[in-house]
Amino acid sequence: AALAAGLLGTLGAWPAVAGGVALLVVSDLVAGAITLAPRPLERRRLAAGQLGVTLAYRAVGARVIGPLVVAILGVLAGWAYRVNNGFSVAEAGFGVRVALVSTLGGSMALLADALMVRRPVWPWLRSLPTTAGGRVVEDAVIISLPALVAVALAIRVDWGAAVVAAATAPFLALVTVATLRRAGGKLLGTTGSVAWITVPTAVLVARWPLIAIGAVAAAPLMYWAAVRADKRLIVTGWQPLHHAAAGDSMAGSNR
Repeated sequence: AALAAGLLGTLGAWPAVAGGVALLVVSDLVAGAITLAPRPLERRRLAAGQLGVTLAYRAVGARVIGPLVVAILGVLAGWAYRVNNGFSVAEAGFGVRVALVSTLGGSMALLADALMVRRPVWPWLRSLPTTAGGRVVEDAVIISLPALVAVALAIRVDWGAAVVAAATAPFLALVTVATLRRAGGKLLGTTGSVAWITVPTAVLVARWPLIAIGAVAAAPLMYWAAVRADKRLIVTGWQPLHHAAAGDSMAGSNR
């Protein structure tokens, strides 16, 4: 009716205009009262950092259980070493610190390997409005979850060893994140490279706990190295994974 009223108005003659007015009245009566549509439910929006962490853990899925189990077993190994041997407090503390710091590096490397396959370090992310430093910190937070669990459990075993491990954790996390940006074409992924740093660090920190202060001081340097590695990623570069079945959707073991 409204469309017909508009067409009649274009004719110009007064009978047509009158007919158009009548049709407008009819269209208004047929349309009924104006009602407000209910507002759709707003979904909870995640911040940029929360979104990245959520996507990473969705990609990893149940594979996060492996690093968590390693972290828990490392703490239990340190506890068993301290309880079942007749060592002094200093000697037992050395063993607990070695086990705990080694566990931190191992669990971080395992989780980083899962990220390398299931959620690679995409050079394409550089086109988004995020900084390289933000991406580095985000990955460091993601791979530090098993380490936080291990440190929390170690407080009941040896709080001194837990403090030393907590001071060393940022350094190891940033080492792992920097290695993750270069691990795409390596056969051992991040585990092999991280082990070369984790084992000597664990022994040195266990023997001289004050070296943990040096690890804290070296964390900004490793942050700079990780950011530099992220910036050097080539957007169109090919990153082979040595035919890892976990990253191949057509692999029989992944169905």
